[in-house]
Amino acid sequence: MRVSSALAPARASTLLWGLLGALLLVRLVSLALVPVADSSEARYADIGRRMLELGDWVTPWFDDGVPFWGKPPLYTWMTAGGMGLFGVNGFGARVGHFLAGVGVALVVWDWQRREHGPAQAQLAVVLLWAAALYYLCAGAVLTDMALLAGLVLAMRGFWRGLHAPAAEARREGWLLFAGLGVGLLAKGPIALVLAGVPMTIWLLTTRDFARVWRALPWLRGTVLMLVIAVPWYLLAERKTPGFLDYFLVGEHWRRFTVPGWDGDRYGNAHLEPRGMIWAFLLQACLPWSLLLPLMVRGRRPHLRPHLRPPEPRPAAAPVHAGLYLWAWALWPCLFFTASRNILWTYVLPGLPALAMLAAAWLARDGRERRTERIVAVGVVTTAALFIGATAKRVVEGEVKSARDVIAAFEAQRQTGDELLFVGANQFSVAFYGHGRYKPLPDFESLAAQLDRATTSSPTPARRYVAIRRWSDEQPPAALRARMQRVGLHQGYELLAVVR
Repeated sequence: MRVSSALAPARASTLLWGLLGALLLVRLVSLALVPVADSSEARYADIGRRMLELGDWVTPWFDDGVPFWGKPPLYTWMTAGGMGLFGVNGFGARVGHFLAGVGVALVVWDWQRREHGPAQAQLAVVLLWAAALYYLCAGAVLTDMALLAGLVLAMRGFWRGLHAPAAEARREGWLLFAGLGVGLLAKGPIALVLAGVPMTIWLLTTRDFARVWRALPWLRGTVLMLVIAVPWYLLAERKTPGFLDYFLVGEHWRRFTVPGWDGDRYGNAHLEPRGMIWAFLLQACLPWSLLLPLMVRGRRPHLRPHLRPPEPRPAAAPVHAGLYLWAWALWPCLFFTASRNILWTYVLPGLPALAMLAAAWLARDGRERRTERIVAVGVVTTAALFIGATAKRVVEGEVKSARDVIAAFEAQRQTGDELLFVGANQFSVAFYGHGRYKPLPDFESLAAQLDRATTSSPTPARRYVAIRRWSDEQPPAALRARMQRVGLHQGYELLAVVR
């Protein structure tokens, strides 16, 4: 596929800029309105809360006295930093990840603008932001956007370090190593694999070894990468010995090679059929995986004389640019094809490359108005589905979050009142309760605690119990008879213990 030889419109679409602005505004507002939900997002949010409250910026903590060895701390720094500015709430926890999503899009925009002009750059950014997975991750407390930020910097730095004008190339080349350093702090050595293999594929195809060695600051750049990442790894191992073995061997080898790996100290394996990553890719690219095929029929090449030609560049670059982007786009799926322990977020690293490829393909279509309409429909579809699905979950109380039930209890709380939760993995309880509430393991433990409280105090303070509505485990009839419903708050039922 030829990426850079096409003619591209000289001006970007005002309509698409407006729709993109509205799309970002919707996502920004949702950061505050939608509760942080169990389990993954609330888990990472609570780790950030602990970091902020403990003032420990080296070791993320999973629970009291339990370090979180599953990921490096960049996402935690983003989460804790946001809460330091805006408070321990959904907006504070998420805003750093939203800004990372904006930053990734700006890097893509500037890259494409320099090489292909503003119209194609605009298409790339709009396609990226309106892709379902990107839109969700750019505003969720997860590790993936931090990794993507480092990866995009590295992939741009490698390419532009070789192909940018001389005045820019050296500066761009440093981005390769800065991005890899960021990736090591975001998810670890997997960042080197995700970036290095596409670069190697391109290099083996072009056989341009000498130019690659001369153009990029390999020695000093590697020092920069190590200076960015290695100090934290050493500090983390020193503070909590055992981290390096668990993280480097367990998380980066056994997780993907051992089906149903049970060594995960913090969660559960996500078993999927082998090859499911490709279905995840189609889901991640919605609505474009449905809308862009509509542009195939009646396609016309871009031959109009008023269109601006691309900037001059080496004759071999156009074909190899396509190879570079395709290798980047598909490598995450190829890498995880044989793995069963996967999540759909694993395809996120390839989405910027797919967006740039799709933008180049659309830019070569002579039907500018049709292109604009199809892309506009996609943006509106993403916004509408996100608003509709989110509103439905909130209105119908389907959000698995303790935010509202804790707020309801705090609003009517009197001195000595107690709120009890039942069941494990309720990270939103710790997050919104600032660690004040410790869930009981099961309903037998709840019954025993209520019995002890009644025996020890003939006139006990009011006690409330919050029960997860989505859980298969519900209190037995005899225990429920001792409580009466106070209200329903998202995924929880609040009950008062009858004295």
